[in-house]
This record gives sequence, structure tokens and C-alpha cells, in this order.
Amino acid sequence: MQPHEYGTGLAPKQRYEVSPRPAKCIVNAVLGFLLVRCCPMLPGALLPTVAVLDTTAYSDPPQQPAAVTSSRVTLRGEMSLADALTALHKQTANRVVDLRAPLGELPEKLARLRLDLQNVPFWQALTEILQQSVTRPVPTAGGEAIGLRARSGGLAPLSWSGPFAALATKVVAVHDLEAPERSHLELTVQLFWEPRLRALLLQAPADSVRARAGTALVGGPRGAGAARLASELGREIQIRLPLPARPLDSLQDVTVRWQALVSPGTLAVKMPVAAGSLVQDGVTIELAPSPARAGRPLTLAWTLRYPPGVVDPESHQVWMFQSECFLEKQGQRWPVDKDRHFISIVEGQAIRLTYYVSDGPNSLSDCYAILLAPQPFVQVPICFHFASIPLP
Repeated sequence: MQPHEYGTGLAPKQRYEVSPRPAKCIVNAVLGFLLVRCCPMLPGALLPTVAVLDTTAYSDPPQQPAAVTSSRVTLRGEMSLADALTALHKQTANRVVDLRAPLGELPEKLARLRLDLQNVPFWQALTEILQQSVTRPVPTAGGEAIGLRARSGGLAPLSWSGPFAALATKVVAVHDLEAPERSHLELTVQLFWEPRLRALLLQAPADSVRARAGTALVGGPRGAGAARLASELGREIQIRLPLPARPLDSLQDVTVRWQALVSPGTLAVKMPVAAGSLVQDGVTIELAPSPARAGRPLTLAWTLRYPPGVVDPESHQVWMFQSECFLEKQGQRWPVDKDRHFISIVEGQAIRLTYYVSDGPNSLSDCYAILLAPQPFVQVPICFHFASIPLP
């Protein structure tokens, strides 16, 4: 699908956490440590040196894997913003939250939306909703939802590619008076994705951004970089480009090509509470329960062997922290406390999740264990295009 671009304004940087959870602070810290150790990551920014590039064509959109194509939306008629967001969630499983009321940003009169969208991509539908409701998307913690806040100006330049979207939110020109060769243009892009997906890692190949500054084709960064995406939905990325010659009032035909490591959905496993194994969605799953004893609770040890070659378990085991485990018997479920489990690596190739069960049925006869974990991760190519970005 061709990426699209909407809007001309630049919105200021904003951040808001929908449902902050103290436990996630530890998870985020551990994830950041592991990724810094195990990949060439520059936290929050992709800042290697820049380069002037040749005029090779750079606009062909990538083909999205079938498992992670954009959701489709149909919204027709007059409706409130709340009704539109409810319909979005029902049709796509993507949660979008209106944050204006708790932040005291509601207007005196709420606008009614008039929509005529028939089987359009999710981000096209949401862009139309943003335009009519005078709102803008903001990051949220945990990757559970996209937040909406009021805006006073135009919507920042927005482009989407499959299930991903990007807002060009800020441009800063830096002129280094002591070392003019270090002068640069810094473009801030806020990356969003459909909340139904689990995005783990953003990878930026060398020379992944290109733009036209007058008659010159410029680009950067020269070196490859990466940024983790697992901790929040709405990742801010800074990109350095050469400082264009004056006078210029905009960058033209800005094209960004990245790759994201994404799980397209949830691996839902249901097995009797007994030792056993199965293969599902290409993942080999083993369950080894240990019965409760005096002073020791029931233990459920899940071992998952993902297909090789996409995710290194040793480097990225922390993405399993969002997994969930339940006991189920005769239609009743007992969730296992997320704080009562730990993760380990088996033989360097498999991930083991060990849960300690403090509550459950009186008897494990006819009882099942359920695990909700990420489906195998896939590489998703991303191509954003902005027709014009104003310069300071």
C-alpha cells in the first residue's frame, strides 16, 4: 500500500501515561539494559553522522507481511467521538482513548463527526477522526492504547505504512559555531502502531532517511541504529540530516525506510495441567507442572521454542514479561499473579516461564492451564513519506 501524508502543522512534544504501573518501571529498565548490551542501540535517538547521497530512486513502498497488514475500518454517518472510537475497537481490536476529559481539555461543545469511510485502512480512518475532532495522538505506557489530546493548531504532518504511522512533530536547526562541520538539522518523528500488535524493536539501516533540500538530495544517518519499542506505544525518534543551505523554507519529499520487529498477535495455548507438549503457530510449547506441597505452591513451568533466526531469546527475553497465565476449570478462570513468575533461557534457544500459583480450584482434575504469549515475531518493512516539512 502507498503511504499517505496529511496535515501541515507541527505539534509540540507531549507525553501522557494512560495507566502507569510501577512494576513496569523495573521491566523497562531491564529491557533497556539488555538491548544496550545486545544491539547497536542509541536510546531515544538515531544520531550517527550524516551524508549527502546520490539521486537513486527511493520511493517504492515495501510489501507488508500478510500477518501484519493494516486493519480495515468502515464508519459511515454522523456520530460522537466516543461512538467512533468504540466502533474502531470493535472492528479492529485497536484501543484509542480520549484523554481530554481527565486532563481538563474538553471544549464547551463537543463536535459531531460526519464520516463516510468504507473499508479503509485503520490509520486513514483515525486521521479523519483526528481532523474532525480537533485532536492529536499521544504516546501511552504499556502499548495498550493510543491516546487523544486536544490541539490548538493544525495536525502535524502524518504518514502511514501498513499498521504503522509517523508524525513529524519537530524540526530543530543546530549551527555549531566552534565546529561548523557538526551543524545539522534534527527531525523528530513520533512512531505509532496499531495497539493490537506487539512491537519489540525498530531498526534503522544506514542512509534510511532521504529528502530534497532545494535541488540537492540529502540523507542520513550514515550508521545503522535501533530503538526498543516494547515499553510504550508512541516512540519518539530523532534523526539528524545535513543543515541545508539558506534560504530554504521546507524539506521536500522526505522518505523514511525502517524495519520493525513485530508480533502480529497472541499465542493462546490451552493444555491439561499435566506434563505434555504441542506445536502451535510454529512454536513448540512444553508444560511441566509441579504439584503443591507443604509450604510450596503449585508451579507451572512453560518452555517455548520459537522458530530460529528472527528473535534471539538471550537478547530479547524481556518481551515475555507481558505474557499471562490462567487456570481454568468448568468455565471458571483463576489468573496467576504476574508478579509471581520468572523468566529464564534454556540451552540458549528456548524461553522458560515459571509461574507460582497461589489461587485455584480445589482439585486439578479436569483443570487446564492457559498461556497467552506473543506469536512469533516477524520483520516488517516501513516506508513513510512526507511531501513537505517546514523548516525553522
